[in-house]
Amino acid sequence: MSCQNRQTGFSLIELMVAMLIGIMVTGGMVTVFSGSKRSSVLNTTLTELQESARFTMGAMITDIRLAGFQGCTPAANHGSPAVVLAANAPTANLQDSALTGHVIENDGDWNPPPPLGFTPPAAGEPGAPVPGTHALSAQYGSPETYRIERMATQFDPVKLSSATVKDMGVVENDLVLVSDCQAANIFTVSATGPDTLAHAASVNRNPATGGADGRLTTTFGPRYPGDDRMRPRVMRFEANIYYVGMTGRTNTQGEEVLALFRQSLPYVLPSTGDVVPPVEMVEGITDLHLRLGVELPPPDDEVRFVSPEDVAATPGEIGSVEVGILIESFDYVSDKADTRSYSIAGKTLQAGGNRSASTYRTDKRMRIAYNASVDIRNR
Repeated sequence: MSCQNRQTGFSLIELMVAMLIGIMVTGGMVTVFSGSKRSSVLNTTLTELQESARFTMGAMITDIRLAGFQGCTPAANHGSPAVVLAANAPTANLQDSALTGHVIENDGDWNPPPPLGFTPPAAGEPGAPVPGTHALSAQYGSPETYRIERMATQFDPVKLSSATVKDMGVVENDLVLVSDCQAANIFTVSATGPDTLAHAASVNRNPATGGADGRLTTTFGPRYPGDDRMRPRVMRFEANIYYVGMTGRTNTQGEEVLALFRQSLPYVLPSTGDVVPPVEMVEGITDLHLRLGVELPPPDDEVRFVSPEDVAATPGEIGSVEVGILIESFDYVSDKADTRSYSIAGKTLQAGGNRSASTYRTDKRMRIAYNASVDIRNR
């Protein structure tokens, strides 16, 4: 007896059915993977935009709250603003310039004009301001203050009592603010010692006559026992300008990239006369808008919010600020073009063919708007 075994393979129909099932499974996996990847990209982009927006708002809010700070000497309408002795100071009156808003006009002009000594980059240069946006300027004494010894005469250097000039981080030609609760001066440091800050006539002036003068308005320092622990202080003088500017870069779609820039002191290097360029802080900020809270006099006793160019935004009477920013992703991350409306500090931005004062570019980039209302503490 013999036994015969038959061996057979897949039929054509079975093979086609198997291939179809394999294609369906593979397609499903690709779809799931693609959706998961897109979701990951969207979540990552959103997280990055939120982090950038928080960092941006945090920096500006800190400066807004500090605007006009001059130690324990009351400023603005309730005291005496610091007397400006420094020949290269970005202000002639700290009460008026403590916090200002500016509108960038179509021709590049600022309304009102930028702070003293600051020349914005021209159109076509990196950091050139974007027309239709706003700029914010804040000036104040640093919250890092240092105790001082009593001056014998108004010409004597300011002497630190419990720190060194190196600790303070001040060098020649820096601006500092000295205060003892009765008066405050802003002067340029002409020379430094281990613990002294000189204020020679070569870089300072008499505010009344404009002539070179190396004296302070009073002999700063402790006036009675125990007065030295909290009151007489010296600090760096800070001045920051925030605005939206051109980076000179484009994304992968060939579209211009904007960013938030900050210009800090010094605006010009005293040793060479070279202009110090602004620093790019955060990429993707496409609009900055402000509304200034003007404190109306009695009997109104209320706050009215106005745009920086409004004549009612009288210098020295700004007590609060509404600030809003619009930030967008570097590249396209969405399936559809963004057509939503965004509100920043009372200004509504609509989708448009190109960016303008009231529109943003219609494309597939992700955008978010951030707003905050901030009180100025030193008013």
